[in-house]
Amino acid sequence: MTIIRLAVLFMALPMLASAQDGVPSAQAAAAGLPAAVVKRIQSSPDRAEEAVVMLIAGSGTSGGISQAQIETAVSLRLADARASVLARLLAADLDNDGTVAAGELEALAAASGARNRGWLAVAAAQADRNGDSALDAGEMRQFAAVEADGEVPSREIATMRGVMRFDVDGDGRVTLAEYRAVAEAAAALPTPPAEEKKGS
Repeated sequence: MTIIRLAVLFMALPMLASAQDGVPSAQAAAAGLPAAVVKRIQSSPDRAEEAVVMLIAGSGTSGGISQAQIETAVSLRLADARASVLARLLAADLDNDGTVAAGELEALAAASGARNRGWLAVAAAQADRNGDSALDAGEMRQFAAVEADGEVPSREIATMRGVMRFDVDGDGRVTLAEYRAVAEAAAALPTPPAEEKKGS
């Protein structure tokens, strides 16, 4: 019985070693990456890694990041964009009552440069849902949410969520070591063909 166990152990050792160093899993993960991700890694490896380092360092814990932590990072990115839009509108709340009246918008526009005047005119027209020429807190929040969705590219969010593709060991977390192993394997892949432009 002991001889059989030893034989099984010796047969399993090469497989355990190759699984531990992550090479076959990293290669499989690299082969499953979308062509755009492979191209980004191959053309700008430092920038691609920097984005992952910032994501892990900014939102992860213990040197790795989970799907839930990535979703929190996405929410923080959108919240930051919303806050930026709200700040631009609330700069016109001269009496600090939480509502921006038409006269307050006009005062801010008069003191602003041409670009901000144009933005304020468009923002006021789009945000004023009830047509009373004033922006209440609800209208500003709703407008800020729509603007944030436009300001944060869907590609950026998809890239953040796509980091989970680098989870080599399947533990639900991506470490920088895992990312680097998959990126190294992706760099060795044939360069994906250029995408055909729509309408051509």
